[in-house]
Amino acid sequence: MMILANHTIHAVDGLYSLNDLHTVSGGEKRHQPSNWLRTNQAQEIIAELKSEAFSSSDVRSLEPVRVIRGVQADNAPQGTYACKELVYSYAMWISARFHLKVIRAFDAMAKHNHHLGYRFNYLCRELDTLEKDLTNAGRFLSVGGKQTKPKIERAIEQTLAKMQLQLNFNDEA
Repeated sequence: MMILANHTIHAVDGLYSLNDLHTVSGGEKRHQPSNWLRTNQAQEIIAELKSEAFSSSDVRSLEPVRVIRGVQADNAPQGTYACKELVYSYAMWISARFHLKVIRAFDAMAKHNHHLGYRFNYLCRELDTLEKDLTNAGRFLSVGGKQTKPKIERAIEQTLAKMQLQLNFNDEA
């Protein structure tokens, strides 16, 4: 999901809703995704993306455009979804101003995800350090509970025994 001009752009499997983008761009009938998809430029880009996908092993990129009809299990709205490269091309087709907005929205999303990545890595390191510390504490507690504590308890018992008054009664008195 991406936010553009305070509107949600839905995403499904890394593909973004061209219908949402159309709405954000002003919703002019001439800018409908279906009109753009019929252009030579769109067809050439889609063919190139599919060609690249066949030469790589990235199965997801085999489908640069997907039309979703009806209600989906993931509650994705129906419409036309496209990969990032096609989103850029579609936005450029609409207008230079809208193209810049889309680029900046993707850049902001990437920056946000980059910061989240740093935070995620930091938290993973913190958890790893904590787990090591807890493991060491567990070892210390285990040694303390199995070895040190019984020694101290025996020493306490011996000391208490020595502290008890011992009355020796001799019959000679």
